[in-house]
Amino acid sequence: MSRSSPYVRWPLFLGNVMAFDNSEANDRKNSSKRRVYTEAGYDSGSTDLDLALERFKDSDDNSDHNRIKYEEDVEFGRLGNQWDEAVTQARGDDSRPCLTINKLPSFIRQVVNESRQNKPGIVVNPIDNGADPDTARVLNGIIRAILRNSNADQAFDTGIDCAVSGGFGFMRVDIEYAHDQAFDMEAVVRRIMDPLTVHWDVTTESFDATDWKYGFISSLYPETEFKQMYPDAEPVDFAGGSQEDIYSVWKSEQHGVRVAEYYAKEEEEHELWLIKGFDYQRPDGEIIDTKAIRKDHIPGLARQWAESMGILVPDDADDEDIIAYFFEARGLTAMQSRKVAGTKLVKRIITGKEIIEESEWPGVNIPIIPVWGEEVVSRGFRWYRSMITDARDSQVMYNFWRSAETEIVAMQPKNPWILEEGAIPADGEKDWEDANKRSIPYLTYKKGYKAPVRAQPPMISSGALQNSLHASDDMKAIIGIYDPSLGARSNETSGRAILARQRESDVSNYHFVDNLSRSITYLGKVLLEIIPHIYSARQVVRIVGEDAKESVAHLMIEGQGGALPDMPGQYDIAGMQKDENDNFIFDKTKPPNRLYDLNVGKYDVTVKAGPSYASKREETRETLIEIMRQVPGSAPLLGDILLQHLDFEGAEEVAERLKQFVATQIPGMANMTAGLAAGQRPQMPGTQSIVSPAAGSVPPGSQPLPGGNGVGVGQQYTQGVPL
Repeated sequence: MSRSSPYVRWPLFLGNVMAFDNSEANDRKNSSKRRVYTEAGYDSGSTDLDLALERFKDSDDNSDHNRIKYEEDVEFGRLGNQWDEAVTQARGDDSRPCLTINKLPSFIRQVVNESRQNKPGIVVNPIDNGADPDTARVLNGIIRAILRNSNADQAFDTGIDCAVSGGFGFMRVDIEYAHDQAFDMEAVVRRIMDPLTVHWDVTTESFDATDWKYGFISSLYPETEFKQMYPDAEPVDFAGGSQEDIYSVWKSEQHGVRVAEYYAKEEEEHELWLIKGFDYQRPDGEIIDTKAIRKDHIPGLARQWAESMGILVPDDADDEDIIAYFFEARGLTAMQSRKVAGTKLVKRIITGKEIIEESEWPGVNIPIIPVWGEEVVSRGFRWYRSMITDARDSQVMYNFWRSAETEIVAMQPKNPWILEEGAIPADGEKDWEDANKRSIPYLTYKKGYKAPVRAQPPMISSGALQNSLHASDDMKAIIGIYDPSLGARSNETSGRAILARQRESDVSNYHFVDNLSRSITYLGKVLLEIIPHIYSARQVVRIVGEDAKESVAHLMIEGQGGALPDMPGQYDIAGMQKDENDNFIFDKTKPPNRLYDLNVGKYDVTVKAGPSYASKREETRETLIEIMRQVPGSAPLLGDILLQHLDFEGAEEVAERLKQFVATQIPGMANMTAGLAAGQRPQMPGTQSIVSPAAGSVPPGSQPLPGGNGVGVGQQYTQGVPL
């Protein structure tokens, strides 16, 4: 891999546009079939594998400047390799201290851990007439379940940690079987531990991967392990041949054989049909009778419908026959059709010699999610900079001056001796030579000579002390994180001043947290487009609410408006039993309340940043307790709400009982709650309009309770709220 200056390579924005003949799209694996590409820098005739190898090399060459900086920054800031090898060797030979007092990880953790405390959340919103808020809620719940089951927090944390430490990081989306005993598929979010295993499209301008034409995730395997994984595949043999420089990154005697997941967008043309007769009823009562569906998707839709109706469809049935039967049985009519130029995403497992596997990804966005650091464009190249890039020199100077201070202090007991020539006896020379190396109880000198004395020790220079302080302050100023954010005392004394300085530090590095939010937005788009494809029709799916509670939703076939026979009902998931495969056991005698069609309507993704649900729940508890302290008599009105936000076992049951008890003790409590929900002006239960009484008087309709003083402040009443 070349590590020369990046400026000798072709620039980023050359507009490498790929065009190819779709007539050979079905012959991708046949290396003898060649398609013509007009992508700048590639051969005029290329197979899919040739194009993949060229793309990999171009990405490696033209992202090399970022990869080198990533390795340097991570080794410097996180691993503490902060001294030049030659300097370390020279100081070691002279027994001089070579200290590394690495202050950079504390700055990195400040930004990374701040993002951990305020995880962005994906929010799905309906954006057209075919979409509805209830289905958006289900999509939100499915995405939360995917993130929870995948431990997506690990992917988020790794991504921003790599971006802050080295300049860029990545995470990914994959599709797996739900478990070993099922054929249902589910989406998962995985972290990419080493960002250098990713090669991306360097010719794009979008901040996320929206306009990537390709992407690679590769790993190197020992040849024996490679043969076990892919017994029918052959390791690359790049000896000889005109493309040795391309193949050299795919096999090496030291590291093994490279295997890559290769995602590539390809143009395709499909036929779109406008079909009438679905009679899909939206939750608001609107009837949607027509729907646009790709013709090549109709046979799969027909098979799903036939399976739901208990109709057996032969595996070798002709697609045209299936479409005809489906239209006749459902009473559908094709109103219009047109040719549409579109894009599909193909996933291939490749080596430097062959395509091992190939499949079509159920979406058009490449499922590799970049998390960029600070982006800077210069001379046609995009640089992704870490938070510590500019602080490295200050850290080097800090190490040097602290080493110098240590050396001066350490050398004071070892100052040289001043003595007259010939004062050392012949048999005592060894002791004098080792006087500064080991403890010697006494030293002798010849009689008649002046007693030897040590030279005056050098004083610690105030400049050395000041320079180390300057280097430390320089790091804070460059990074933008000051003492209050690091938990140290500073010149600020008031709480307002401390908070202002902490906020200044947060704003200085907020672009790292904001870039993570942009990455999670793209992640949401990738998940949103593949969910309808991988969660099969009529499947009961677990969804997770914002409060982390589980429930279930029932999906249905695309365009099927009515309830299907023998559908399971909706239940409280907490009380349901499971079978040996961890699936819920339903009572099929109960019909579902709602079937959700994830293929109807258009939805978009936004990201909501802020405290987690647990943090907001804790804040709610503290606020309610404070209100109850400050407002006497408010406990009966707020007690059940407070209990709902407590986490002890049975809190919800206690809250429900308290709510029922309060409703029986305070007339009109239920009506007041319903009025608040309807937006009406609240009126205290059991009272008329509250009017301030004259001093010493008793509000009408209220009687003093025993133990009250009868008048004035502290009066207790059987009804109403004390004034």
